[in-house]
Amino acid sequence: MKLRSILIQYQILLYILSPIIGFITLVMAIRNKDRRYFFERFGIYNKNITQNSMWFHAASVGEVIAVLPLLKAIRTRHPEQTFLLTTGTPTGARIAQQYMPKNTSHIYLPIDLPGAVKRFLIHTKPKCAIIMETELWADLYYQCHRNNVPISIINARLSHRTLRTNAWMYRLYAETLSHVSKILARSEEDANGFMTIGATSSKIKVIGNIKLATIDISNIQTLKEIKRPYVLAASTHDNEEELIARAWIEKFDNKLLVIAPRHPNRSVQIEKSLKNITQNLAIRSKGEPIQDATQIYLADTLGELLSLMKGADIIFMGGSLVPKGGHNVIEPARFGKAIIFGEYMDNFSEEANLLLSEGGAMKANDIETLMNIIDHLSIDPEHKKTLEMNSRRIIHYGNDIMDKYLSAIEDPVQNFKPNHLNIPSQ
Repeated sequence: MKLRSILIQYQILLYILSPIIGFITLVMAIRNKDRRYFFERFGIYNKNITQNSMWFHAASVGEVIAVLPLLKAIRTRHPEQTFLLTTGTPTGARIAQQYMPKNTSHIYLPIDLPGAVKRFLIHTKPKCAIIMETELWADLYYQCHRNNVPISIINARLSHRTLRTNAWMYRLYAETLSHVSKILARSEEDANGFMTIGATSSKIKVIGNIKLATIDISNIQTLKEIKRPYVLAASTHDNEEELIARAWIEKFDNKLLVIAPRHPNRSVQIEKSLKNITQNLAIRSKGEPIQDATQIYLADTLGELLSLMKGADIIFMGGSLVPKGGHNVIEPARFGKAIIFGEYMDNFSEEANLLLSEGGAMKANDIETLMNIIDHLSIDPEHKKTLEMNSRRIIHYGNDIMDKYLSAIEDPVQNFKPNHLNIPSQ
């Protein structure tokens, strides 16, 4: 199969950027104390993997949480089947390793360099590739197609940023999507978005949002260290922590705010900004206890967001007061929480609109409104209870979505034979 010029250009660009990519990967590995992360991102694997497995890829925490119930459901129907689950982040890896079912191995997806991708495919020899949401890697998709590894994109969605890209990227997306067998879209809007960037309509089917599918959360435990009622600011981004903390201190005297940043590796920077606001601060990574006087608790650890959500009274979903596109509001809805988010929910507009239309969330376009909503819900338990009931009810809309996804992706389990990859040894 001849390489198209757009893919050659893409490969050259990645090779030019590889020193920077390597440095960033090394920093991530050091910060997360994860030596395996560095080597596996370059396709160097020491871990034995069962070959001819169904391969699922979930970029980070949200995607891992969404795909695990599907993986478990397939295993229930096909107990003899083995699985490979890849992630692109250490946080996603921690959740995967904690909750993934038996017969499942985890490794990191390699960076999209030809050599790293070849080593990955030689090592794993997957039966098929099932990619969550928006991971469009041109060389990976090309090499999978070249070696008869069928690719399905599930819960397929596109951000507005992706659709607003330049002509060169449109060409690259079209080339990448030409190697995909199925695109199982989250919504009609997402299906149209994939056609806009070059996917053929015959490959696309609208299934629904897999994140609405009912999953078992009974094994999620609250954090025993937090004994006071608290409001959770979840998955916050740069500038949001300081903005929320400053308003919190001005508005409330004796309430506890728990801040769980999206990227805990920013902890030092966040701690410094918060200490300029209040000394009544406790840092989880340092083991500092929550006292009666504590106003803000910085939960700067990995893999504990669901536990924090389960114990919270009210949840504000971050990345939405600043233009980051928001985060998945379905996660707190699973716990039946009163949910608030800001105006920047572009990446999760469908979920946000659903919750708003069903009375399961409230929208705060600015920090003052956010504080007023929190204050109102604190003194109006009936309104808070209504929000909780409505947010929990939203999840029941997804009762049949899991079965639809199972039916749509089961063909690879039944029909694809072990692959004989056409890749030269390294």
